Amino acid sequence: MKKLLFMAVFLSFSVVSNLNAANLEIKGLQADIYTKNNGLKKIELDVEVISRDETLNRSAIYDALNVVVGSFYAEDLMTSMGKENFKNTFVKYVSKKHNIELEEVYIIALKFVNEIDIERIIKAIKERDLCSVPRAYERATPQKQPKEDFDINQNVGDFGENL
Repeated sequence: MKKLLFMAVFLSFSVVSNLNAANLEIKGLQADIYTKNNGLKKIELDVEVISRDETLNRSAIYDALNVVVGSFYAEDLMTSMGKENFKNTFVKYVSKKHNIELEEVYIIALKFVNEIDIERIIKAIKERDLCSVPRAYERATPQKQPKEDFDINQNVGDFGENL
């Protein structure tokens, strides 16, 4: 009986504490972060943040995410240890800087975004001279002669004579 009473009190406490928590789901946050070879990589991040507070300052969470994400190398952030370090650092930073107590941080998705830089592709094509027509092809292709004017009504009179 004591166990049932204890479980009932514990469950009611956990339900009440979850009612006071605020959730914030952030999808598609993109950031440019450095790689270990001094390049830049664009990442996309989906995160769910659960706070102990009743309300959650969205701007403060976005600010903290951008600051903390920018402090990691791209290669480190993609490892499981790097993700755990990111979550711990994020919770500590939000607590210290914005005075928001986070209960949980869930990384829903984290991936590199492939940017297609059209100008860079065009420049590479021009540098490798991949657009020009080879000289041998120009000589082998016969030049088209301009056609004479053709009058469609010229031979209409003979049409149907052999029927």
